[in-house]
Amino acid sequence: AVHACGNATDDAQLQCLRNDAHFMLCSCCVGKIENGPRSDIFACINNAEYKLLARIADHNETDYNHHSNDGHKRILIKTVLEIDRCYAAIESKKYDTVLLTQIVPYNNAHSTSPKNDVIVGVHKKCDEKIKSAIKQMFDNKCIQIVK
Repeated sequence: AVHACGNATDDAQLQCLRNDAHFMLCSCCVGKIENGPRSDIFACINNAEYKLLARIADHNETDYNHHSNDGHKRILIKTVLEIDRCYAAIESKKYDTVLLTQIVPYNNAHSTSPKNDVIVGVHKKCDEKIKSAIKQMFDNKCIQIVK
């Protein structure tokens, strides 16, 4: 799923979980997320708080967000939301490797948007050689969530 706004990223991930499929999710706007936390690790956050975090995290480099104009804080909060998605995959017990990374523009120029988060879920049924190759593609420039 590429630039899947709001709940579309969650919907795409849930479809992959239902179908025992690998996934690569490139989320976009999170400000209109309607769901609360998806993982048990974030269950201490209620739906209203989660939606507020999503609105704060909804950013790009040129907009003004009345919830927060601190770009670093907004990027950090978006990362927290992405980690929630990662843990939801791990907790499904169908994935033993989930990677969270950021894709840098191909020419290494300044990005037009910091919304470059990518979540890669490698299903347990995947061959270890392929799993290793996928990890190597990211050259240790990612957060690896493991069970």
